[in-house]
Amino acid sequence: MQEIPINTYNSPNVILELIYKLKIKDVMTTDLVTATKDTPLREIQYIMRERQVTGLPIVLGKRLIGIVSMDDIIQALDKGYIDEKAQDHMTRNLIVLEDDMPISFAISYFDRFSYHRFPVLNKHKELVGMITSRDITSTLLVEINREIEDLEKRTRTTGLSEEMSGEIHTYSILKHDFENAGYASTEIKKRLKSAGIAPHVIRRAAIASYELEMNL
Repeated sequence: MQEIPINTYNSPNVILELIYKLKIKDVMTTDLVTATKDTPLREIQYIMRERQVTGLPIVLGKRLIGIVSMDDIIQALDKGYIDEKAQDHMTRNLIVLEDDMPISFAISYFDRFSYHRFPVLNKHKELVGMITSRDITSTLLVEINREIEDLEKRTRTTGLSEEMSGEIHTYSILKHDFENAGYASTEIKKRLKSAGIAPHVIRRAAIASYELEMNL
């Protein structure tokens, strides 16, 4: 399972704001492939291989009634019942999420359970999506980039002091040097503050530079 490298306790403010603002429906995959209770496990195996997924929802209309996982397929191959129907071997005791939940719920579920993905239901209990840890991290990266773009726009409109204009400062970042993580961000914050830049711009610059340090 791909772990999500954030949590809801001590992540930077920009991440915390996003994980409580974004809903699961903003992150989940809606391009679903499903099977029915009468679909043979061998056909499900082919679908998994073709779509490169490790679990397939089993539906009755729009209702989720079970899931066949890769482990189920491996067991079916080992024990010789791969041509039997999904209804006889699917997992019925399911853990699901709702599309209106903040993604903080999904993050806690991935921390708590050893699953690769979770089904997502709407308020009518209909299957509307699937969510993986990759969906969450990809969306967060896109949103952080938007935050940085907004910061750049605000900085251009706010204007820098004559003292700051034209200055270039370089900071060396070493891979896995977590002891010094945040040094560049702190120095940038000090320089902006001494130049009289607006506090909200300083805050966003510090957050963006810290995130950049951690990503590098």
